[in-house]
Amino acid sequence: MRALQARKIVKCDFAHPCCSRCQQAKVQCSYDGSATQVDLFNLVKLNETVDMLQQRVQSIESDMKDVSTNTQFVADEFRMTRSSERNNSQSVASNSNFAAMNSLFASSTSSNGQWSLSLTPRGLRIDTNIISLHDLYDILLTGISRLDLDDRPTNGCCANKASSSRESDASSQSSSTASVPEIDRTTIARKKNLWKTKLKTFPLYSTWEPHLGEVPKDHARNDNESTPEMMSQETYDQLMDIYVECLLCLPCADLDDSVADRYRKGTLDPLLFNAVMAWTARHAAIYHHLFPGKDPNQVGEPFFEKAKEILKERFTTTNIDTMHGLIIMYVYAIGRPGERRNSTESEAYIYLGLAIRMCLNMKMFQESSSADPIMREKHRRFFWAVYFLETLCTIHSDKAFSLPPEDLITVAFPTVLPHETGEKQWRVQFTSQRFRITRIYRKIIYKTSHEKPLLSSISTLDKELHDWYDQLPAELKYAPGDINKRDWQSSSFREQACIKLNSEYNFQLCQLYSLFASRSEEDPPSAIDLLTKERCRSTADNIVELMECFSRLKQRWCHFSLETTMVASMVYSIMLSGPQSDHARHQLQRMLNILSASPVRHHKYVFALTKRIEKILAEQRPDVDLDLDDDDVETTTKRIPEQQQQQEQQQQQQPIVEVKQQIAEPSPAPSPALMQQQEQ
Repeated sequence: MRALQARKIVKCDFAHPCCSRCQQAKVQCSYDGSATQVDLFNLVKLNETVDMLQQRVQSIESDMKDVSTNTQFVADEFRMTRSSERNNSQSVASNSNFAAMNSLFASSTSSNGQWSLSLTPRGLRIDTNIISLHDLYDILLTGISRLDLDDRPTNGCCANKASSSRESDASSQSSSTASVPEIDRTTIARKKNLWKTKLKTFPLYSTWEPHLGEVPKDHARNDNESTPEMMSQETYDQLMDIYVECLLCLPCADLDDSVADRYRKGTLDPLLFNAVMAWTARHAAIYHHLFPGKDPNQVGEPFFEKAKEILKERFTTTNIDTMHGLIIMYVYAIGRPGERRNSTESEAYIYLGLAIRMCLNMKMFQESSSADPIMREKHRRFFWAVYFLETLCTIHSDKAFSLPPEDLITVAFPTVLPHETGEKQWRVQFTSQRFRITRIYRKIIYKTSHEKPLLSSISTLDKELHDWYDQLPAELKYAPGDINKRDWQSSSFREQACIKLNSEYNFQLCQLYSLFASRSEEDPPSAIDLLTKERCRSTADNIVELMECFSRLKQRWCHFSLETTMVASMVYSIMLSGPQSDHARHQLQRMLNILSASPVRHHKYVFALTKRIEKILAEQRPDVDLDLDDDDVETTTKRIPEQQQQQEQQQQQQPIVEVKQQIAEPSPAPSPALMQQQEQ
């Protein structure tokens, strides 16, 4: 080599692109050798680079093989630890490594999961307390952010990598910018579809179908007695009070102009009045012992027919009262049973579609610019009520969403107004929190529709559910074991709101994790399978515990939801063929006892579920499917011995006899204002 400034031949180390001597002299460096000499030099350097890359590839392959091989070891350690925990908790506590593995499932809501690596004679061991896909995703993301895979020169060993992994978080994140997107594209295999019931069992619908093949004779109705003209003013007042108490999805925000206030003043819109009375009459006949001796599915029909007649002249006029009436008409129509179920469902979807169209016309999906706080709050409650009902509709009908996408929805969630105190405060808080978690469930429906959803998406959903729980007021939170720490024999809706919200929270967690749990025992089980099955078990246990809390309430079962119970029972039916079969059997028996003693035990769907659980427990058959559909329910309810039918028919008639005397007396005539609302 020749340094241009010195113009004499000197020794050179042939470093490229500038030799060491020229670097020290801070002069330009050039090579005057022949092309062959330069090519040979490049070839030698290329060989060295190839050797270095081969060593790195071999090292990575070896690490991957170790991780793959030791997955079975981790699973074996988990099983051994769980068994040791049941047999001898003292010996487990004496071993720090096993104690760390035990903590894996002891902290189901830990947001700061801890983990450590250790080398054992059998390979790499991972100790962690993580039981969340979101925390698992964070570990993977953290691990990738600490890998040093750039092109900087190394000394051919792992010392530089180890030192780079101990750098600050800022430098780690900056060096891994190109690596993080790889984990964002990681997918997780879905083992089954999201469970959606086709049954209209949601409590808001107030669907009533007794499990007996025919309505008892004492239920044979005299249609003339159930017509609006024959109902007393006292009965109308009772129905309005029940409506205000029980229609949770749409609490009135008005201070002096609510539905109940306008009813008492005689100024309530006729369409809204008849829709309210139709839904409330059926609901009251089922849960409040009104209209004894009448078929609950018929007592609201006269009001519903009047509402339909009025709607013929109103469906093109967009206003809040018409939209309100359409919402209630949809809820009533979707809960109508019978052989013409398909046609009634189509009719119900028309009402919901009209309500959605009016919601969009009034731009309720955007935050209202009105100066009146009551009007702003009304817009919020109406939009989220429609959003909630459309989500439920999609679950049991597979219909597409009509409301705008999430990024266009700017309206805030409902809030408690200053004049809403006492029990009304808890109802509004419940409704608002129910709408919030429904929005998360809508995302679950969308993001898990792919065969291989992104791990980052599932992690985000898991985190959103945990964030939703964390923001709950303290009175509405429930932790495992609270059944013995709180008085559940309460008549306040606060306790029922706590039970229902936490049941929905555990239901959605169970739904999310069950998508990735295999139905049979894998050998060896994967880490994802272990995590998902344990989360499903813990959420099912919480649901059963909440069911027992619900049974202790001194309140009606108007709002009892069967969907959460069905999901928990399906989790236990899968567990019956595994090592936790005794626990699953115990929990199923616990559920059976609660449902069999409940006031809704005669409902067709509740009765069918209890019969299937009895079959599993009696015949030792874990293969019985606890997922219900209408055909299965019909088959189950027809297999009742005649003697059992007579006994249960007598039980159904007992509460009716007790209240029959109250309605037998002549009814006073309705008030003139009420007659005017009916005739308008």
